[in-house]
Amino acid sequence: MQSASAYESYHTLFADVPKPFTFLDMDRLDANIEAVLRHSGHKQIRIASKAVRSVEILRYITEKSNRFQGVMCYTLAEARFLAEQGFIDLLVAYPTCDRKEIAQAVSWLKKGVPITLMVDSIAHIRLIADVAVAEAASYPKWADFLRVRAELDPHGVFLNDYLRTLFGLR
Repeated sequence: MQSASAYESYHTLFADVPKPFTFLDMDRLDANIEAVLRHSGHKQIRIASKAVRSVEILRYITEKSNRFQGVMCYTLAEARFLAEQGFIDLLVAYPTCDRKEIAQAVSWLKKGVPITLMVDSIAHIRLIADVAVAEAASYPKWADFLRVRAELDPHGVFLNDYLRTLFGLR
């Protein structure tokens, strides 16, 4: 079925259905999933929740292949919601400067929910780092992090004044 004729068929089929409503052609979704997998080679794929606004469909897609890795979320609030629904490996695509939300993201990390925050400036990195350090006192693996950091960079080559202060190395 070509897309113009598909549209006409759906338009006719749903003419008497009260709007708005949702319809998803699962055969076409499966075909799209297969096309994405085929065209992406062997790369891992992160699903953008902005394009898939249904928890059930996000689950459906992620269960189709182990190459679907995590979800790119629109906001931290959405990431929190998806974490509560059992999703892991969450990437928040749009930076936030809300200290309470950043602290909440740190609390998810403590629970083992991988979440990555995008940044767009050094100031933003500092804000996140400041919140993370304030929360780190209760982070059970903070000492492990500092030990691994020291093992990987024993001479402090990758440290600057800010990181030395941040990690309590002054």
